[in-house]
Amino acid sequence: MRIFPRRRGATLAMAGKSGDDQKSEDDQESGDHQESGDDQESGDDQKSGFYEHHTISQDISRQKPGNEGKNGEAEASMRDQLRAEIIELKRENEILKLRLAEHNLIIPTWLVVHRIQESFQEMLYLDEPTWVVENRKRVFKGQVPIRDPLLYASCRSNIAFMVTKTYSFQPTTGRPQNHCEAACTTENIQFISAEMKTAFSTFVENQPNFYRDFPDYNGRNELKSPYLAWYRYRNNSISGLQQKNEDLITLLGSYVELSYGDEYRSVDEMFDRGMVSRRACKYLIRPGDVLIDRNHNPPQASVASSWTRLVPRNTRFEDKLDSDWAETDLMHLELEPTDEDPTWAVKSWFWNYQEKFFKRAVRFNLKIGKKADGIDDEVPIQSLEVLPLRFADEETRLMFEARGRMYWTFRNKKRNEELMASEMLQNEEPPDEDTKDIVQALVTNKIVAERGTDLIDNKGNGLILLLHGSPGTGKTFTAESVAELAEKPLYPVTCGDVGTDPTQVEKYLESVFHLGKIWGCVVLLDEADVFLEQRTLNDLERNALVSVFLRCLEYYEGILVLTSNRVGTFDEAFKSRIHLALHYEELGEPQRKQIWKNLFARLRDLGEPDINFEDVEEYYDELAQTQLNGRQIRNAITIARQLALFKGAKMISAHLKRSIRISSKFDTYLNKVKDGVSDEQIARDEGWR
Repeated sequence: MRIFPRRRGATLAMAGKSGDDQKSEDDQESGDHQESGDDQESGDDQKSGFYEHHTISQDISRQKPGNEGKNGEAEASMRDQLRAEIIELKRENEILKLRLAEHNLIIPTWLVVHRIQESFQEMLYLDEPTWVVENRKRVFKGQVPIRDPLLYASCRSNIAFMVTKTYSFQPTTGRPQNHCEAACTTENIQFISAEMKTAFSTFVENQPNFYRDFPDYNGRNELKSPYLAWYRYRNNSISGLQQKNEDLITLLGSYVELSYGDEYRSVDEMFDRGMVSRRACKYLIRPGDVLIDRNHNPPQASVASSWTRLVPRNTRFEDKLDSDWAETDLMHLELEPTDEDPTWAVKSWFWNYQEKFFKRAVRFNLKIGKKADGIDDEVPIQSLEVLPLRFADEETRLMFEARGRMYWTFRNKKRNEELMASEMLQNEEPPDEDTKDIVQALVTNKIVAERGTDLIDNKGNGLILLLHGSPGTGKTFTAESVAELAEKPLYPVTCGDVGTDPTQVEKYLESVFHLGKIWGCVVLLDEADVFLEQRTLNDLERNALVSVFLRCLEYYEGILVLTSNRVGTFDEAFKSRIHLALHYEELGEPQRKQIWKNLFARLRDLGEPDINFEDVEEYYDELAQTQLNGRQIRNAITIARQLALFKGAKMISAHLKRSIRISSKFDTYLNKVKDGVSDEQIARDEGWR
């Protein structure tokens, strides 16, 4: 039976952080010597134990035969002693195993590599570079160069991630020629160990909105400063992760907080006060924020789809930006002040509508402006042209919320609200009551027929009204009243829009009548004389134009209103296709007085403060004596109001009389030119009316 002696003085050193290779080698060598000494001592103990056991055995064998009882007690005592010794050896063996496991335990850490770029050269160091003098020249360098940092980190099992800091040079003003300053312009973290990669992937999956907040993230094992992902989620709990993953994420956060923790806290405090600086712009807007663009009137809202990113100098706004934020060119803002205002870009989208809703992508540029000179000078966030809605005032937020709620509520509605007829035909139109009743009856019955027959395509199912008479007698106004009565939109078309080529006229009219049908419009064809004129044997092109118009009228099923001043030249074929023709005589004195009353009553209802209504009402009879049509009466009121405004006084009847007197000079001159014959009399003599 072999007895293993107790091992004395066995100690194992704990592994510390990497970085001092020579010290590690010395520790290893020291450990080797110590282990060698322990082995020698263990061998001596083992040898001593063997001799001790051999001596005990010899003593037992030398006992005399008469001493069996005493020998039995001695053997039992020896067995108990050996058993206790074995138990003690086993216990110490377990302790040694635990200490050996602790010796092999890997404590994760990070590696920092410093990269210097100058004149198309790249130099890498493990220590932070400084300015030194070599050969009477200032040189920016480190003391521990390294050739392949990735290979170096991969060969060390305790390196979880590697930090690379890149330094660039920028000539400074006010210094001797060729004098430069170096600054860390970019910084990135690259995950090295498989455990670190797994831990970060698990961390990402535990953030519910990560891919919304970082749509460009594609699972690569790299982060760029200022580490917006950590800034966004640093306050989220990681207690749900496995202990190993939690420890690695805590290690990552320790480095980021060491480098950017002060900046994060400063930015949060600044935003709480409603302020922003150029340094803080990169944190201001995050994906999902509702943005207000004040460059439009009214302001336009959109949803941010990216973080704010600095546009490098000499880069057009339309150029593609880096998908990740990097602090490139921030160094130039500090080392080389310039009058040029730095620009930050942000992507966003909003809902647009063209027959259907779709997302429209836009990009904004954000500038602090001349209010801030330095990179850390603060300005109010509400002074920016583009800002997140969460920083806007309460009135602006309520306005956008109400507008968005209404827009979204009615996105699938055919119309927002029922049209309300203003009863213009009943209250404001001068013609007699019989004419009003007929128009109302035809329009109302046409609406009922449409709703009852569901627009069956047959000939002659439309309603065609012809309004003819002198200018300014209310023809167009009647068409507007018909549209109000039918609670339909009015679609006005002029002959200039239609053209004179028969082929193009047919296509255009078919398009107009098609839109009028599907939109449920009242189509107004104003001054339709060219299409209604009598056909002759000498003008085939005009004949074709009239024929095309007749055919289109035959198959139109909506409400069509035609107006004309030359009804005497109509082709006979139109008579049977027009359901109602209304003639508008020149306005008489009672009709003119009613128009004056109606127009001023409307202005009173609108609450116009610049009119003395009591003074004007006393002169209705006198104003009605002047031979004016409805359009001329409206023009006279408009001119009188502008004249009173120019004089800085309320409009009174004197302003109206002056306006009428000035306008009538032109009519008086034309009357002299025509030898006192009125336009109405000339039209009758020519057979036009």
